[in-house]
Amino acid sequence: MNQSYAEAGPESPVREVTTSEWGSVLSVTDGNLIDNENGTYSLWLTSSNVTFTYENDTENVNSEDTAAYQKAAYGAQPNINTWNPGTFQSVVAGVSSDDGLKQDIFFRISEEQIKVTVHFMLIETSPNAYNTDTDATLWGTANEFDEETYVGFEYSKDVSFTNSSTTEDTDTSIGSNSTFFRSISELERGTTYYYRAYAVVDDNFIYGDTQSLKTAAIASLDVKAANGSVLTKSPAAFSYGTTSYEVHVPHDTTIVNVVETVDLGTAPAIQDLSFEVDGNQNFEEWVTLSGTSQAATHEVSITTDLTTVCVGSPVFTGLGTLAGACDSDQFEVKIIRDAVPFIQTLYASYNTDVDAFLMGSAAGYDQETIVGFEYSTDANFSNSATTEDIDTAIGSHPSFYRPISELERGTTYYFRAYAIVNGTPVYGAAKTFKTATITRLDVKGANGQVITKSPAAFNYNTKSYEVHVPHSTTSVSVVETVDLGTAIAIQDLSFEVAGNQDFERWNAVSGTIQAAAHQVSITEDLTTVCVGAPVFTGLGTPVGACGSDQFEVKIIRDAAPSKTSTTTTEAVLVLESDPNKTDQSAKTAITQIVGQNLTLSATLMTSDGKPLDIPDIQIGADGSFSLSNVPPGVYKVALSIVAPTGEKLAGRSGTLTVNSDGTARLEAGLIDPYGIVTDAVTGKTIDGAKVTLHWTDTELNRSKGRKASDLVVLPILPDFAPNQNRDPQSTVNGGQYGWMVFPDGDYYILAEKDGYETFDSRNDTRDELQGDDSYIQNGNIHVGTSIVQYDFVMEPKVVDTGDHKPYMLGYPDGSFRPERGLTRAETAAILNRLFAGEIDKAAAGNPFADVKKSHWAANDIAVATAQRWMVGYTDGSFLPEQQVTRAELAQILLNVKKWSSAAEITFADAKGHWAEKAIAQLYTQGLIAGYPDGTFRPNEPIKRVEADIIFNQVTGRTPWKVQVEPIWTDVDSSYWGFDAVMEASVPHPYEEFESGLENWTSN
Repeated sequence: MNQSYAEAGPESPVREVTTSEWGSVLSVTDGNLIDNENGTYSLWLTSSNVTFTYENDTENVNSEDTAAYQKAAYGAQPNINTWNPGTFQSVVAGVSSDDGLKQDIFFRISEEQIKVTVHFMLIETSPNAYNTDTDATLWGTANEFDEETYVGFEYSKDVSFTNSSTTEDTDTSIGSNSTFFRSISELERGTTYYYRAYAVVDDNFIYGDTQSLKTAAIASLDVKAANGSVLTKSPAAFSYGTTSYEVHVPHDTTIVNVVETVDLGTAPAIQDLSFEVDGNQNFEEWVTLSGTSQAATHEVSITTDLTTVCVGSPVFTGLGTLAGACDSDQFEVKIIRDAVPFIQTLYASYNTDVDAFLMGSAAGYDQETIVGFEYSTDANFSNSATTEDIDTAIGSHPSFYRPISELERGTTYYFRAYAIVNGTPVYGAAKTFKTATITRLDVKGANGQVITKSPAAFNYNTKSYEVHVPHSTTSVSVVETVDLGTAIAIQDLSFEVAGNQDFERWNAVSGTIQAAAHQVSITEDLTTVCVGAPVFTGLGTPVGACGSDQFEVKIIRDAAPSKTSTTTTEAVLVLESDPNKTDQSAKTAITQIVGQNLTLSATLMTSDGKPLDIPDIQIGADGSFSLSNVPPGVYKVALSIVAPTGEKLAGRSGTLTVNSDGTARLEAGLIDPYGIVTDAVTGKTIDGAKVTLHWTDTELNRSKGRKASDLVVLPILPDFAPNQNRDPQSTVNGGQYGWMVFPDGDYYILAEKDGYETFDSRNDTRDELQGDDSYIQNGNIHVGTSIVQYDFVMEPKVVDTGDHKPYMLGYPDGSFRPERGLTRAETAAILNRLFAGEIDKAAAGNPFADVKKSHWAANDIAVATAQRWMVGYTDGSFLPEQQVTRAELAQILLNVKKWSSAAEITFADAKGHWAEKAIAQLYTQGLIAGYPDGTFRPNEPIKRVEADIIFNQVTGRTPWKVQVEPIWTDVDSSYWGFDAVMEASVPHPYEEFESGLENWTSN
């Protein structure tokens, strides 16, 4: 800048001067006014506008003179004809940089004329910055500044240039009207920067306009499968700090695409991107995706287990360090082909009585592959097989494990690992484990004989037992026996008597059977022994004097024997069906349905149902039993089946008559535990339904330690066909299922089958008494002493509803003529009604000479032939009244449905026939059949009723039964094709079941 302006300093600019000749006053609104002492002045400005005022005292001015001004280009002389007049004393003029950064203005009054040269000092920021991803070159222009003025750029990520703004350190001066540039570096990638040029004038900063730029950045580096899906890489996200990535692909992968995507921001176009595979370098063009986003893609063939791709970076990027096999300006992408996938079932690392820990291994699968185990009590994994719900993905080559619980005790389980591949499970080999179980809890006398207890057999649901011993007994042994199966070893067993706890070791009996015994001294009339359970067993609630993890055994010493003698009565059980035959029970066991070799236990009760203080009566398989000290009278009897495990199962109520002459008679009905499952609409029995028995949530069950909704674990009855009392089981032999269950329990049943709504007996509204103390009420099946017989129905699932219109009509005389042949005209009409849909029927022409416009089926024939469903004959005729043969109908349907015709023919008389392929395809579809002699008879006419059956099947109109009155005089309800004819010819609303069957509904 002019030195005179610099000397004035920023605090004291000159805004007014008095001319030396006339004493006129020249003043400005901005800038610094310098007197050049030769009648000229200079004005230096950093703003873009200024206003001049030129005035003189009237004493020095001729009254005829007027003040005036004239603007001119710098260095030009004023034009005497273009002065701008002011007032008599003064004139005001404005000057703008728009007219030039350096210009002259002249003022005059009377004989005085002065010149002022105006200098606009402006700084401009160019919007045309050049930038890459980490650096930029900024451009600006400085006008009318002194050669020593310092210039530069201020730039920041903040548009207001606060806090984060930085100023470039510049020490290079510029000349007047000079363009200048500065380079900046170490910018953040993918970031918008704001910048402005500046000049430093007297320690003050003069700024140009604010402009912006955005640095480029690599947005992603992906490997895509052939279908375009992005494959998971490690690390998952792209980062400039990570120069090597790995991607695992399935072993059968042959091609992938490596894609680099950049956001250019305001950076210039970049060169084609380099991809290098096995030393072969290729260059791919950048393709614009949207806005400033571009991508370059290279297809890579996968032929080895490791393919390394060196992906270049944009030309403005330098990484600085080597990355494995790639150079410093490349990113390394390792594409690893996984091993051939396999799934392996390893072993059950441990199991107890109710849970297990399964181990497996998977290799070569995608990291998102779902794995798990299928396990079942069935070696074929059918019916009872269940799959654990797994939602955890695996990586490549890992072992995996899953715990399973709520298993049945003492049961062999088959299990196998699986992996879900394309929605289908792939299985490893099946392996087995066996859960542990307590098999017996006995009290033995000094001679080692087992003393009878009540209940007689051990049951996990029964936690308290009683044993009566003679009064002279001084000691017994309490013995718990377990079958460990494949379970882990268990700790010593706890026995607690009168608060004193002892631990006994387990001793091997045979195979996986072990037993722990504790000798108990009998000194009281009641000795309670609390026997522990194996450490993996939890019973849930305390019982009597014992804890929740113990079984209570009460050893009751009988009173001293009296001298009263006892009598024994021998008797047999007879069936109520024929009470006159007292010996028939030896031939017909009451338990013959569930197993003829099962024994019974009878509990005697008074006539009002109160149990008597008399030990249970044991009844042999032949129906024989003995009574001791039972007074004459009539008694109610609760008969229980004794399972092979010793557990009691609910049987029947009976009546015991003891006569005064010592004879006795026990009468009861046959035990029949089967229920029948039927279809709620058709009434037909349902085989293959999965039925499960569960504990109901009742106070009774809770008091017995039964967990609501758990499956009921029942003892296996080998002779109880067909499911041996298993839970769950499937209905067979006409919808039958059956369970022998525990007495004094509350139950509910669930049933499932594809095509049916799930049945839940808890929704049953029946109120029904069975026997003396068993009933169905409020959705609860309560079993007292008598078995409950429970039949139920399942509702089929409805998938569609609508109205079916007739497609085959009868004749005016009210007949249908089902055995008559089907004409070609009738066939065309049927096709039009069933398949024409949205076809423009009016557009179809009728080219056949023998089909007049007035023919009743003219339009139908036109549509059928236009669609190429049917064709005419070579002589130009259609022969509408000619009957359609079986072969012709097969070909017509193939034309309509466009099925493949690749099936092989099975009928000898159709081989070589012109419609051979069509016949074979319809036979394969199950839509047409041959005759018992193995022929098809292709050239015989198709009957109207046969056509009904075929068209019904093709269109899915398959009613299970048509239950309406006949409408045709020659087709009554006993006619073999009644349902098919009615479906084809009668309009009706319908509902379609998931099974494919149709049900007619009422209007």
